[in-house]
Amino acid sequence: MKYVLSLRLKASARSGVEYGTGTPMLYEVEGLPDGQKISIRNVRAHLREASWQIGGHVVGQPTRWTGDFKSAEEALVQLQLELDASEVAPAVQIEKVAHSVGWTRVPIMGIQNPKTAAVILTRGPMVVRVRLHDCAWAFYTEFADGKTPDRWGKDYPSLVAFLSSHDVREAKA
Repeated sequence: MKYVLSLRLKASARSGVEYGTGTPMLYEVEGLPDGQKISIRNVRAHLREASWQIGGHVVGQPTRWTGDFKSAEEALVQLQLELDASEVAPAVQIEKVAHSVGWTRVPIMGIQNPKTAAVILTRGPMVVRVRLHDCAWAFYTEFADGKTPDRWGKDYPSLVAFLSSHDVREAKA
């Protein structure tokens, strides 16, 4: 499914004494897959400088802001490109994202059925199983036969948001 993203103004800096009269500083991204919430903010709006970042929101987790773009529109274009490229994410891309935030891929031996082929990611006792043909994923705090997932998602953007919210590097700091 093709998603067409757009920006909706959420907040502006003030110009003089009235709030909301200055330059835009926060947008909400519209047109995302169900269950996704992303904002684009200018972290230097108070200085009237452009430094735009993308932030993915996951309930119960702090927002992780990334990037340094010259405009909100440039950040949106980057987000659109990533979303378009992620319609079907290859195992290599999933592994790259997972590894960048501290997860490890477990090799699967043997030939897999294309409809059920999966990537297994681990971090301690935690496990994420990602089905390759549609990027549906399931997270288990501890993996056991017949156990219901603790969390799950239906697409690559939700997988990236979830893995980023469980970044091992931040936990060690």
